[in-house]
Amino acid sequence: MNSSKLRSLWIFSTLVFLIMSQGARAAASFSMHSDQGLSVNSGINGFYEVRAEHQNWVFQGILENVSQPPLTQAGVDQLGSFQRFSYADILNPGLTYSITLYLNRPVVLFSEKGTGIDAKKFRFPLFNKYPKNLKTLSYKRQDFSPYVFNLSGDAPWVFFNDTAETFILSPANHFMISNNFAGQDQSLSTGIEPQVSGTASVLEFQAILVIDSGVNRAFGEWGHALTDLSGKVRPDNDSDKTLSTLGYWTDNRSSYWYNYSNDLHYAGTLQAIKDEFSKAGLKLGHFQLDSWWYVKGGDPTTKPPLERSWKKSNYKHGVYLYEAPPDLFARGLGDFQKSIALPLVTHSRWIDPTSPYSKQFKLSNQVSIDPHYWDNLMRTLQSQGVETYEQDWLNEKGLPRLDNLTDADGFLNEMSGAAQRSHINLQYCMPLPRHFLQGSRYSNLHSIRTSGDGFERGKWNWFLFGSQLASSLGIWPWVDVFFSQDRENLLLATLSGGNRGRRRSSFSDF
Repeated sequence: MNSSKLRSLWIFSTLVFLIMSQGARAAASFSMHSDQGLSVNSGINGFYEVRAEHQNWVFQGILENVSQPPLTQAGVDQLGSFQRFSYADILNPGLTYSITLYLNRPVVLFSEKGTGIDAKKFRFPLFNKYPKNLKTLSYKRQDFSPYVFNLSGDAPWVFFNDTAETFILSPANHFMISNNFAGQDQSLSTGIEPQVSGTASVLEFQAILVIDSGVNRAFGEWGHALTDLSGKVRPDNDSDKTLSTLGYWTDNRSSYWYNYSNDLHYAGTLQAIKDEFSKAGLKLGHFQLDSWWYVKGGDPTTKPPLERSWKKSNYKHGVYLYEAPPDLFARGLGDFQKSIALPLVTHSRWIDPTSPYSKQFKLSNQVSIDPHYWDNLMRTLQSQGVETYEQDWLNEKGLPRLDNLTDADGFLNEMSGAAQRSHINLQYCMPLPRHFLQGSRYSNLHSIRTSGDGFERGKWNWFLFGSQLASSLGIWPWVDVFFSQDRENLLLATLSGGNRGRRRSSFSDF
């Protein structure tokens, strides 16, 4: 090759290099940095990147319909001082994206906001590059949300390495109808679930990425960011009687679940339990009444329906009337509460199809999304000395429709709002992972069950991993019942800071 051709080739190669270099700089020509070692870089072509300096981690994605440089903004919100990139979608007028980097927290918040757009198309961020070969933790979509060390469960997804460097990704709103997704192309994203249909006049979806050193620390930063976003007041561990006092619980695995001393009947049995605890020097501070206390529905397949009764312990029937029948408490629940002189925790199921409530109030599946139902229920409970309302069966029969934008929020918002107005606290039972996240919104959701029925050694790990999720979101973990002599269970229940329910095998098992 002669010198002229060599010179031409050198010039061409140099130009290609310069063009590629310039293109790479253009792709990431806007940057913002936090005091936490995080940075967000962006380009004019929709390219976005999050870098974690300490972990040497990189997260990258592209907004396909963005061709202009991001708008930049600085300010202060519920999470503190921030810098923000904002983008406009050129094919969908009114659709915008933003990436917010908080200066004093290891937090990046992603937002997608639009008008009249199919909800299930909201998917941001979508990372085509992110740290791989890390250990993972998620929570199964089943009752009490058991942990798994893989990504087969729901959000939050937790990624960590051998030195506990950690990142957590999850939705930051619309918790009941959104999730994380792992694509077949090895992408990682967060958004509205595909079964959700409908549009809204304005819909904003948010996702949160937290990167920190230490799994516990990352959980704490993540959970506090979510409760700060919603404005939830995180309850102290003595903020109500269920948290601050010893209580007696009559739920499944207890001695008096659908069972009582025949010569004392139910009311007399519960009074005798209180008296014997007092004789042993243990003052009870609250009583829980499980599903036995109200009337369940009959079998609608028979004509007439089988007799409706409070005595049915099976799981076929829901609430027929949420009130105590005369053959259980002759003068009603309020009179019983006054006689025992203790605050009550009352359990509830789903609404039975045979219940008159199904015609009086608006339902989604078998739960009410009607504010009148919840206001009436909570006002009545307040007048009867109830301090805490326990919603059970959230995983299945107590689950509203999750295929639209309104029902899930309607169910849980109306429950919490009505309870707040009547000064009643909430407890969730049989929750899915999304119920934990949704609980970051409600100041009066004080406790949540984090393991299966009956607390025992085989459920400790389940309880502890669930407790991490609960406590990070400002909810106290509930261990469920255990026998009075189970000292190890007693110790763990007390150290958890959550509810301390007791069960008894007989009147004399101390």
